[in-house]
Amino acid sequence: MTVPSYAETDIRLVGGTTACDGRVEILHNDEWGTVCGAPGWTLDDAHVVCKQLGCGDATQAYPNSLNYGAGTDVVWLSNVDCTGAEPNLVSCPKSGWGNVGGQCDAHNQDVGVSCALTPTPAVSSCACGLSNGPTCVKKQDLPECKPCATETTTSTGDPHLTFAHGGRADFKGEHLAWYNMLSARNTSLNVLFVHDDFRNPNKLVHGSAMKAAAWKLRTNITGRVVTVEFNASSIVPNRALVHVSDSKVGVWVAHGGKPFRLENVLVEMKEKKQVGIGKHGMWHGTALVVSSGLWRTSVWNKPFPNAPSNPGKALLNIHVEPLYDADSDPVAPHGLIGQSYDGDGQAVNGATDDYTTREVTTEAMAEGAVEGTASDYKMAHKFDDEFRFARFDLLAAKPRDVSKLTGSKPLRKAGEPILTGAGAGADVED
Repeated sequence: MTVPSYAETDIRLVGGTTACDGRVEILHNDEWGTVCGAPGWTLDDAHVVCKQLGCGDATQAYPNSLNYGAGTDVVWLSNVDCTGAEPNLVSCPKSGWGNVGGQCDAHNQDVGVSCALTPTPAVSSCACGLSNGPTCVKKQDLPECKPCATETTTSTGDPHLTFAHGGRADFKGEHLAWYNMLSARNTSLNVLFVHDDFRNPNKLVHGSAMKAAAWKLRTNITGRVVTVEFNASSIVPNRALVHVSDSKVGVWVAHGGKPFRLENVLVEMKEKKQVGIGKHGMWHGTALVVSSGLWRTSVWNKPFPNAPSNPGKALLNIHVEPLYDADSDPVAPHGLIGQSYDGDGQAVNGATDDYTTREVTTEAMAEGAVEGTASDYKMAHKFDDEFRFARFDLLAAKPRDVSKLTGSKPLRKAGEPILTGAGAGADVED
């Protein structure tokens, strides 16, 4: 018996302006496909999709592709007839997988939904919602209810940094400049910032996006250097290029192909939920996952929302996760987000941009939340590992002194969990 890689209830919305609106796509046999609106697509059907995604109630059901565009892959389902009470879309009466009939072949009836961003509060269970940031919706007297911890959150416009232990800041970067995000003893991650305009229905943002990522990793037995590079692209399938220092031939890593393994280094591309990234909390897509044994970084290539106004554009979202106690490492990590693993558990907030007007020009550079200035983290080239606070290949390095940072330092509430993940994202949803 073949065990499927992913649950058949995996679902996503594509082409919308938030995580809670867009064309409905469902995963079956490791392949994403659309849902045909024939012979009808109602609010009851849309409500099940919204509920499955952790969004609020359905506000609109779109029975064709006019609102969010047509898909390009297989049409998986038609004749969907939900009551609204089902836990997920595949629980509703429907056609067989791929058995949709000729009227659906052209994708002109690919359905879409629009959901409220905030889930209706539950009164009888405890769960982490995913539509307005991971918030704990719970009945107070249930003993199993515990605080919900976020790992990576970002917001609107240009790249937003979320730090270990909490805290956040916005970072525009210079146009076409590489910046170091993580510098550790066997891992260095640089990201390319590109200035761009985000045209959304209610807002124009003159900001920036992360357009490429480059890793330099050291193997722990033979000491070879492995480099990985990955670009944001609206053209699929996406793939990453891997090189080893003693080889003239590179290796491509793509979704569905073999992962790259060398000693402690693992590079693979797989479907992965991007939980807690973005203003509304979740996005599901193909992620490039790079692990050095001590650090695991996940990078999602994400198309711009509001695709008709942002044609052919894509950006990257990044999540950084230590696989060990990074706060106690004698080589204290650094970089724009790596430095927040400083061992003190203190959240620090830096400069952020104001998005309240209809036209926004961003300028924040994480002032107050990082040591030094933005220029201290600017790299000469994509695989450069040398900068003011570099840690790559070092044997010892002290953590930053958080008392010297000028950003606000919120007090941690009693019982509040200390966060271990950090990240950067550019969810231009507003």
